[in-house]
Amino acid sequence: VVSQGEDLINATFCVEYFMRWYSRNLRPSYVLKWEMIVDLVAFLPFLLEHIIPAEFGSLSFLRILRILRIRRFLRDRQSFAQLVGAKHADSISPFTFRLAQFIT
Repeated sequence: VVSQGEDLINATFCVEYFMRWYSRNLRPSYVLKWEMIVDLVAFLPFLLEHIIPAEFGSLSFLRILRILRIRRFLRDRQSFAQLVGAKHADSISPFTFRLAQFIT
């Protein structure tokens, strides 16, 4: 069940990644941005496991980079509000925001 959930999340990351790139007219310069590189490396083991049938356990440490992806949304309350789907940053309590920062 956990593996299936992880695959679903990774597939969602992949789709979102390629949609962002497509929305920038597939410009190579956009893929070379720091955030895009981190996102690619975060789900690269998932892609390799499904494209090339082999054991990529040694690449699984790259999955820790997902935390960097989440940390981008925890820079300020406005970004965090966007992550959780709140309409205004003021609707996020400072305690909730700080707690989320602490946990990650």
